Amino acid sequence: MANKKKSSRKSKGSSKAVDLITGKEKVEYFLDPSLLLPTETKAPRTPKRGGATNNAESVALQHPHLFSPCTIVKSSVSHMLTKTKDGSLYRIIPGTNLTKLTQEDRMGMEDVLNLPIISEQALLHTLRVRYHRDEIYTNAGPILISINPYKTILKHNTSIYSESNMMQYRKQVSSSKSSTPPPHLFSIADRAYNALQEKSINQSIIISGESGAGKTEATKIIMQYLAKSSSSSPSIPYDSEGGEVPQDQEKKLEEQVLASNPLLESFGNARTLRNDNSSRFGKFIQIKFQQGHIAGATIRNYLLEKTRIVQQIEGERNY
Repeated sequence: MANKKKSSRKSKGSSKAVDLITGKEKVEYFLDPSLLLPTETKAPRTPKRGGATNNAESVALQHPHLFSPCTIVKSSVSHMLTKTKDGSLYRIIPGTNLTKLTQEDRMGMEDVLNLPIISEQALLHTLRVRYHRDEIYTNAGPILISINPYKTILKHNTSIYSESNMMQYRKQVSSSKSSTPPPHLFSIADRAYNALQEKSINQSIIISGESGAGKTEATKIIMQYLAKSSSSSPSIPYDSEGGEVPQDQEKKLEEQVLASNPLLESFGNARTLRNDNSSRFGKFIQIKFQQGHIAGATIRNYLLEKTRIVQQIEGERNY
């Protein structure tokens, strides 16, 4: 079994927390809101459906400093006083063993499996660090974790979904460089496309998440990558009868596959509390390839939210 290799790409941030007064390295811990004393508990700020009451666990999970780095300022019999980086003070249950941050936790690793201690605290903090650097994609082995930035992200004044950036992932196949591009949807799509070409076995990409997570947009981006990769394939496409398919006809087929999304969205999308354009149905897309080129596609819809037609939650809309 091959040894696991850690990413060689250096961290963009500091890997150590230093006290500005003493110059010594600070010992930081993950702040666990579930350990806060009752007077320190803050109410959640996100809307809840149906006016349901919030238990202690849900309040802790929605705390603004959930698993944020903190230092212990004072420890007494009645409480432990902790301080976050923004100066917020919280009293927690005394005698609590908080989890320490490691250097890898502060770096924001590209693959969370390379963390020395894989825990809920370390995972969420890594995602937070990368999100603040506009690095919305993080690997968890073969799985890609994506966070919706709700804005356009540029890299060197160019969109991270641009054609030039897209081809960097495509060229990685024939490249002998040891370094790999950062985590991206293009990497997932490229892996599936290469496996399809090399092994001639059907490939599946599962995209899941809550409303507003960006599933529909991720599907579009992956389809655009597959369309671009197939159009740049060196092989010549043939139809079912063995005849060569003209380039303009092949391009038109790829455009038709990509243009099908708005039509489906116009009939099955609605406004929810978390998303103004939420897809209220499941989607299963089959893209068929022949000699490395797109030969057709099948889109199946299922589990349409029919109850929305007769009743909607306050703040949401019908189709």
